[in-house]
Amino acid sequence: MSIENLVFSAGGGFLFGTVAGYAFKKVMKIAAIVIGSFVVGLSYISYKGWIDVKWIEMENAAKGTLSNVAA
Repeated sequence: MSIENLVFSAGGGFLFGTVAGYAFKKVMKIAAIVIGSFVVGLSYISYKGWIDVKWIEMENAAKGTLSNVAA
């Protein structure tokens, strides 16, 4: 393997990793905004009395989902 192939291989890997990380960061920000907007909207219509939200059950479901994702 020549030094040129090694440099281009490492540079390409670095570039791909940078682009993938940037895209992942943007997707996670958008997901956080969507989920946050949903929770704010849900709390607003709960405050108005239009629906009854069981917050404890919602918290337990979120914890379960996050622990499944982490595992």
